[in-house]
Amino acid sequence: MELSLAEFACFNLKSKQQILQYKANHISSVSLKESEVLLYSMNGDYIMMHTEKATGKPVRIDTVVPKDMLYLFADHLDVSGLLN
Repeated sequence: MELSLAEFACFNLKSKQQILQYKANHISSVSLKESEVLLYSMNGDYIMMHTEKATGKPVRIDTVVPKDMLYLFADHLDVSGLLN
């Protein structure tokens, strides 16, 4: 069963994390000073999960990722295929 972004957005943070683990494809991650940003793809949409570096717990999950944010991951992978 595929979830739309609207349905996905209705879940709480822990449930969203579990859904990403089972239904989404992890594309890349970027380590920042105090957090890590993980990029996922699910049903053709991109989702970013922000986690605390110290604990690994999710802080925020953004269901709509602006295309400009994909350039954040450009150092770690070729984003040209993601922008089409």
